[in-house]
Amino acid sequence: MSKHLRIRSFSAQTADKTLNNIMFSHYGDSHRGLCYIFDSKKLIQNELVASLIKVDYLPGPASVKSKSPDEFSDEELEEISRNMVKIKSKGWDYENEWRLRINLGNPSENINEIWEFEPDALEGIVLGLKTTKEDEERIITLAEKRQAKVNIYKAERRYGSFYLDYEKNNIN
Repeated sequence: MSKHLRIRSFSAQTADKTLNNIMFSHYGDSHRGLCYIFDSKKLIQNELVASLIKVDYLPGPASVKSKSPDEFSDEELEEISRNMVKIKSKGWDYENEWRLRINLGNPSENINEIWEFEPDALEGIVLGLKTTKEDEERIITLAEKRQAKVNIYKAERRYGSFYLDYEKNNIN
């Protein structure tokens, strides 16, 4: 099943909640990478909205009856597929995650497919605390070439606190 399935994950947090140490540490390569802030209405096409699945945070994984694959009905296989996508450990519930399930017709042709989006769907780029100067300059150069405006945020240590501040630089 996993050969024919791809998942795109999103946090339904506002930018101020997304810009936090834990989220950025997990998804911004331990503060060496970057995170994107999208306008969800411009990012996900209307025909894909019905495919969005809200993640359920549970204390344990779903169980599947043990039987041979050809004994499962199409409905049972669909439920197993949805559970593979929608269940995550309760400890991650702060993410408020939604997932977009994409079924591939021919996995060998689509395995490295790049997802293109409308330029104005991207609202912000968040650079981590440990982003190198070279990467920062490269991202700023790329952002300046865009027709659509994008905000760039850079993480900075807040003196005397565990929190970070995110300095905003408007590009375009």
